[in-house]
Amino acid sequence: MKKFILFILIISCFGCESASQKTSCDYELVFDQALGYGINEHDGTPAAISTHVAKRDSILLAKSKDSCFDQSLQKAARATLDNSDTKLDYHPEETNKDEILFYIPHTDIQQGDMQFEVQIGDIRKKESVNTTVIPVKKFLIVPLLTSKKNKELSITNTQMQTWHNEILKRLPLSRNGLQLILHDSLDIRGDVYDLDTWFGRLRTWNLLKHLKNELECDGVIGLSPAKMDLNDQKDALSGFTFGADTTVILENGDETAITMVHEISHFYQVGDEYAGGQLNPEVNIPPYGMKGTDMLHPGTAARGLNPYIHGGKNDEKQGSGTLITSSQIPYDSVEHKLIRHDMTSYMGKDGYAMQEYWTTGMIWKHLIQEWRITE
Repeated sequence: MKKFILFILIISCFGCESASQKTSCDYELVFDQALGYGINEHDGTPAAISTHVAKRDSILLAKSKDSCFDQSLQKAARATLDNSDTKLDYHPEETNKDEILFYIPHTDIQQGDMQFEVQIGDIRKKESVNTTVIPVKKFLIVPLLTSKKNKELSITNTQMQTWHNEILKRLPLSRNGLQLILHDSLDIRGDVYDLDTWFGRLRTWNLLKHLKNELECDGVIGLSPAKMDLNDQKDALSGFTFGADTTVILENGDETAITMVHEISHFYQVGDEYAGGQLNPEVNIPPYGMKGTDMLHPGTAARGLNPYIHGGKNDEKQGSGTLITSSQIPYDSVEHKLIRHDMTSYMGKDGYAMQEYWTTGMIWKHLIQEWRITE
């Protein structure tokens, strides 16, 4: 197994006045692929994310403890990989007195152990990281032609690319590890497939499940052009599933991507994080006080019992899922930028802009455990 060593040298500029130079600036190192820190469920303190993915764009962040990265230290920043002369990409626009950030392209994130050695001023530190290979995940996207709308959904390549990118940045996959495959529209205009009825939904789900088996993909997502009736409530249902990694959701423009990542996570036993949802405290602990049903034990009540897991405000601006603060260092590996605002878990209530939703440490770790290749 190869070991990759990253040397980072940050030295004071030659000729500067000694009074303006920093020779000691304590810091910590954060290796980040989507989130730098999760939450320690036992005491609520930040817990560094320790599970990582090979071949995924990443960052290494040196975070000062006393905002002491002066301009001379920032300008002299240097990073090399594996004793080579290749410099890693330095992001001065992402840097301030609190942090120095280096971008590590996916081609340098190999499987196995990597060791980072960092020197800033007269303080040198080492950080070891282990990454695992995640197989490519393939999901079939099937537009549904229904009698309710009687008009085919128009899904463009641009729309598919947007969905792909928004899903990829939130799931622990390699840069080239996600395939969304657009299927031809499925004509379900017959009465037996009426999505406003329970039996119609079941028959439609069976059609989609057969496609999953036939095309050997990891899951199927049917796209409904309109909300569905639920009992006596008109247009009350925005999606449904009967299991088997097959689901139907409402097509809703770019924000469909968040519903997709929500449903994909459901395929792997990740629970809801909204009141009345299907909770799974064994995988992703729901926010404190939240009530719902137990995903793994139908008919059994479940609730959030951990006082260290906080949910969003669940108001017009913020969702209901687990709170993800900017101090946890969320990182967008597709657009290569740190996210500087608070968010909530994508397993929370829908209806907000895409920028409101992100992954949590518990979900990230669980999906890697579910997906990794074991020898």
